[in-house]
Amino acid sequence: MKKFWGWVLPAAVWTGVFILTAFILGRFPGGEGLLPVIFGGCFALWIFGIIYTKPWTRNLLKNGGGRILLGFGFIFVCSVGAYTYHLISRSVYLYKVMTDARPLFKGERLRRSDLNYGYRHLPNVQAMDLKMPGDTVYVFTDGDGFRVAGHDTTRLNKAGQIDVLFLGCSFTYGEMCEADSIFVDRTARSANLRCINAGVSGWGLSQMRLAAAELIPRFKPRHVVFQYSYWLPQRGISRYKTSMGFHLPNPHFVADQETMFKLRLPGYASELFDGDRNITLATYSDAPVRFIFEKGLGIFLREDWCRIRDRIETWKKGEQIVEQNQQTMTALCHQVYREMMSLAKVNGAIPHLLYLSEWSGTPLPMDSAFLSAYHDSTVMNAKRYHDQYLLAHPELSRKWAFVHWRTEQGDTMRVDGHPNTLSHRLIT
Repeated sequence: MKKFWGWVLPAAVWTGVFILTAFILGRFPGGEGLLPVIFGGCFALWIFGIIYTKPWTRNLLKNGGGRILLGFGFIFVCSVGAYTYHLISRSVYLYKVMTDARPLFKGERLRRSDLNYGYRHLPNVQAMDLKMPGDTVYVFTDGDGFRVAGHDTTRLNKAGQIDVLFLGCSFTYGEMCEADSIFVDRTARSANLRCINAGVSGWGLSQMRLAAAELIPRFKPRHVVFQYSYWLPQRGISRYKTSMGFHLPNPHFVADQETMFKLRLPGYASELFDGDRNITLATYSDAPVRFIFEKGLGIFLREDWCRIRDRIETWKKGEQIVEQNQQTMTALCHQVYREMMSLAKVNGAIPHLLYLSEWSGTPLPMDSAFLSAYHDSTVMNAKRYHDQYLLAHPELSRKWAFVHWRTEQGDTMRVDGHPNTLSHRLIT
């Protein structure tokens, strides 16, 4: 019994120290990032306190070599404790995401992992986006994984029969809006055109480049509309992107002596995009501990191993990170958009640039620096029409007119900066 309490009481003390430290760190920005190290230190001190009274420990402490050995042992135990905490905390968060009573999507999941794109849409999806202002937003994809209106899920996209292919991110995809209210579908209806919406939320210039190389030769559209927004090249230089609170592999551009910028594919496909919420709920409802040990720990051990291998391969290749400054981002845009537009022309399509921005903010200098290199017949400047609308409606505020907002308890609250239905109408 004495030995038992000799283990338990110190464990309780160090647990209390950890909880108190976590409470204090939680009051500071970024403090939670130190919790694994703090936990590892408390765990190592608890272990050291138990073995300190052992004769062999006392003997090791009497000489320099022994103290060095114990020091390395302390660092090892601290690292094991810190990493274990890191694995468990991520597993707990993943369980919360997969069993959230109000998830991002309800019904079928929308995305899957992809070794080239990082992630892409699943085909034939019928889901509900629940975290939107007002009514629920319904999301459908066709057999090729392109977003469509609910009445158009059975359509077939055939080569040579596509009038316009749209490439972009969530602005083209139509985040927070019903499919029939976004500019792609409005354009199709207004001019009786067959359009493909190849926009995907969170994609950057790197995924657009990959999609252009895949879809333009495949479908042979008459026109291709490439979204230009200042954040696209920024996303295109990131090795990893944050999604669901996790760092996930992302195709990205690296510096290259011959072509200035070269596209590098992700080093692995993340399992985190392939988790099925319905299966998780059916198997692990109210069983977080079982989920952590049967699923979570294995998933994140494999994720971390893949990231280590990816970083080693990157180091071996000696690839240089692209700097995020206006001059470099403008040069990256010039190279990549020229490549995509040339690909469109080779395949018999007319290329267009669609300038979309966060309308409530101030345009970046790089926007005009990039767009000025192209003729007005090539650039479709949506900002111009938003500005004209504000001149005709001076009672409206740029901050609120074109984005999603709602009123809660009498206060006006902005939801995000994605185009609302009015903005999509002006873009159309």
